[in-house]
Amino acid sequence: MKSGMNLLDNFADIILKTNLLCPLNNECFRLKSALVNLSNTYEWSVLVTRAKNGKLAGTNVILRPGGAETLEKLVNETTSFYINREIEKAAALLNTPPTRGVLLISDEGKPFVDLVSFHSTIVDSYSPLQKWQELQKLSDILMHTPFEAEGIITKLFVDKKGTRHIILHSKPSSMLLLRYISAFL
Repeated sequence: MKSGMNLLDNFADIILKTNLLCPLNNECFRLKSALVNLSNTYEWSVLVTRAKNGKLAGTNVILRPGGAETLEKLVNETTSFYINREIEKAAALLNTPPTRGVLLISDEGKPFVDLVSFHSTIVDSYSPLQKWQELQKLSDILMHTPFEAEGIITKLFVDKKGTRHIILHSKPSSMLLLRYISAFL
């Protein structure tokens, strides 16, 4: 190893993980090309086959600082795309009623929970890892927020996904109940 050079150890593992992340030929083209250029092969599929067969086991690559920085940027750029896609999927799942679950809705538009003041936004300037961590915090708060729902069921139905929708009207206070009874009489 020369002074000022960067060691890229376990090259075969990097090839295999890249292939798992980007299994299609048209995915991660720039990263795959960079990894092929670092090897003694001319084709991605050959490089993957060599890594799977153990022919690259223990292979380490030495890079100049500029090359290592460029490779790191390519890896970050490639993984950012996939992390952002997973964040979008997870956020959509949090915002979708569960299949064959129960969805409580107030017909008065009142919230069932009093959220503790929580200020968290997933900002575009965050790194993908920071976005994922913010989404995890938010989902943890939503999943562990206690709530209480009581009232009169005004509508009940099951949608196409099997989710049971329960529309509730708040339970009338004793004063309002007396007013209803007196108006009825």
